[in-house]
Amino acid sequence: MILSKLRCVNLSTCYKLILFDLDDTILHFDDYWEDSTKETFRQYPITMDINTDQLFEVYRQKEKIYVDLYHQQKITIYEYRTFRFIQTLAEFNKVADESTATSFERIYASISKSFMKANPELLNVLGQLTKVYQLGIVTNGTADIQYDKINAIGIKPFFPNGTIFISEEIGYEKPSPQIYQKALNYFGVSPEENELMEHL
Repeated sequence: MILSKLRCVNLSTCYKLILFDLDDTILHFDDYWEDSTKETFRQYPITMDINTDQLFEVYRQKEKIYVDLYHQQKITIYEYRTFRFIQTLAEFNKVADESTATSFERIYASISKSFMKANPELLNVLGQLTKVYQLGIVTNGTADIQYDKINAIGIKPFFPNGTIFISEEIGYEKPSPQIYQKALNYFGVSPEENELMEHL
């Protein structure tokens, strides 16, 4: 967990910058994904007549398949989300296309914000870190969804404009070194002066 990592890590005085990943570091996917996905299934017209638990289990299986392909950079984040939804619906003899999948993602993005909660202890730790270090976020994803997450959990005050680097806006996805270099250039620090916090 990020809080235990931040308490234990020896952030020596040579560090000037801490770069965080957003997903599964500051905000953990499992903390909100299942509940918000199931609620979206209940509300979305094409899925509301399917047993939610059964639908989610198939969706979880497709998630594992396509997220691996995405991490291997064999498909884009858009394809990952689209294929995951279309293939899940096919298991229930439902026909979905890219437009349907995109619409589902929009509704999910709106609903999921209500399941994301600010962590007071995390906010306190970030507040302490800003007194000593520059802070930034480097994350994969689409800009609108990632900014929604940042605002939903209340961390935007710790990451001013210019300090958040999202793959859609930068044009490179992690683990490409270009996205990290973009952040280092912005802050004017070397790799040796940066502590990277990812997948905690």
